[in-house]
Amino acid sequence: MSKLALASLSSSLQNTRSWNPMGMYQSRNVNPTNLNEIFTKVQFQRLAADLKDLGDAISEAEYAFYPMRVKLNRIFMDTVESPYVLPVLERIDEIVLGRKKFIYQNKNGKRVKSQDLTDALNENYWFNDYLKFTFDAVKYGYSLILLGEIVDDKFPEISFCRRENIRPDGFEGTGALVTSLVYMIDGIKVQDNLSQPLIPLCNHWIPTVSNRGVSKCGYGLLLQISELEINIRHITEWWMDYIEMYGQPIRKGSTRKQGEQRKTFERSLSQSGSNSWILLDKATGDDIEYVMPANSTAASKVFIQAKNEMEGNLARLVLGHADAIVSMPGKLGGNQTANKDGFNESLIEQALNKKQIKYGNFLERKIDEIAAPKFRELGKYVGSKKIQDLFPEHYHFGLENDVEEQEIQRRLNAHRSVSSTYFLNMYNAGLRLEDVSEVKKIMGTDSEWKEVIPVKALEETRNSNTNVTTDSLDKPNATPDSKVIDADKNKNNEI
Repeated sequence: MSKLALASLSSSLQNTRSWNPMGMYQSRNVNPTNLNEIFTKVQFQRLAADLKDLGDAISEAEYAFYPMRVKLNRIFMDTVESPYVLPVLERIDEIVLGRKKFIYQNKNGKRVKSQDLTDALNENYWFNDYLKFTFDAVKYGYSLILLGEIVDDKFPEISFCRRENIRPDGFEGTGALVTSLVYMIDGIKVQDNLSQPLIPLCNHWIPTVSNRGVSKCGYGLLLQISELEINIRHITEWWMDYIEMYGQPIRKGSTRKQGEQRKTFERSLSQSGSNSWILLDKATGDDIEYVMPANSTAASKVFIQAKNEMEGNLARLVLGHADAIVSMPGKLGGNQTANKDGFNESLIEQALNKKQIKYGNFLERKIDEIAAPKFRELGKYVGSKKIQDLFPEHYHFGLENDVEEQEIQRRLNAHRSVSSTYFLNMYNAGLRLEDVSEVKKIMGTDSEWKEVIPVKALEETRNSNTNVTTDSLDKPNATPDSKVIDADKNKNNEI
């Protein structure tokens, strides 16, 4: 190619959005609300990966120089669409993202909910997508959320950036970069961009904790899921091959024909396919038998057992219990209950609740640490008070956990019931607390207590049947020494 042709090509490349020589992004005008414009229109090829491909992908992500996540994301593309993986991922999304959102303040060690801010947050339907993209970081290791254009103080075009074009480890300390093409070294800074401050404000970088300290962020839950999905896929393929070979009866033919007639009979036998009929000549001894291979059903159980084991490991990895997706009736563990502290909860429910709390804590932390400050700064930058006040200073984002709240309330009620019995027994013995304010500590309540004169002063006695009988001292003509033995007449007295 001539120098003139090279110069012409260079000039044409510079006039396209996708042109990306080293370090030239910062001098070009990039739309901060739509980083997808920089991508070169090249198809990202899929790959039917095996375990060796997964090992190569991990090696690529741990390069000492210029680590990439291209191969990992190429594998993840098919992993998330697997019919075995998709239901598990949808289930964990329902568990984590189905919780109610609220805004609160910490006061005296307790969460105080702000109803006004909570209502305002729930009116922003786009924030549900924001939470979904944030939680996707747990699966892939990282997410880059693109807020899009601001319309009426909302983000109706919110989306995420394709991960194969993101370099989480950046280049020489630049932080995460978005590149026009995969395997490019330089790109757009999305964590700290001094030349275009709107880029990090409109594009929120959500990382996870590094797996082993080599990379700046984790590889994601899909790394382990991919290994299981590859094994499940191979087992299914081998099982289908086995069924094709040994799961159907063998056609056994016999004949006394010779020459072309024998070849015709042989061809009809081998090519019968789905034909349900065949013409036989009994005069020449034509006969066909359908023989099933010996132990074909028993051998097939090996594939079923291996596949079920892999699917159980998949459910255990994501949901915490092997039977969290499909519970087998009568199988020990699926519906088994644990009566710890009197709380009757199945092992599956316990496992799901733990995962809900774990991933919910991740979302709460990322919203408080990343989203809230950026929304306040973005609202101030563009002059939108509604965006700025979405998460005010000293307020936090929370997710309600119905199971956890119910358990706390149940234990509190049980504690109060035991304490009430204790106070009554001590009163019956003629004792009481010297300082009534101690009741507040023992009962675990913020209610204020003070000592008052009872409406009815009661004395108790017990008959031979251990029935408690009471005598109200404020009855007419009643004296402290009088006793009422008839418990049936006084069974409605308040104690």
